[in-house]
Amino acid sequence: MMTLYEVTNGWMGESYVRAYAWADSKEHALSLAREAYRGDCLNAARHKSYALGLKAKPLMTPETPPFCTPVSDCGWETEDES
Repeated sequence: MMTLYEVTNGWMGESYVRAYAWADSKEHALSLAREAYRGDCLNAARHKSYALGLKAKPLMTPETPPFCTPVSDCGWETEDES
C-alpha cells in the first residue's frame, strides 16, 4: 500500500528541509529521498552528512479521508504543528 511520506534531514533553509516520497514502505521512502538529497547538488557536494540521518514521517495513505491543509506560506502544515 502506497503512503505519502515527508522525509527530513534536520537541516534548515527558509524553513526545514524536506522531500516528499510516495512509496510502499518507510524504507522505500528513505531510499527514494536519499537519492533526492544526494541529487541536491547545491548542498550535497559541500556537506557529506546532508543525505544521512533522514527521518520519514507518514502523511497519508489511500485510506486517508479527504482534507485540506491550513493556509500557509511555509509549506505543508497540519493542525498539530500550529
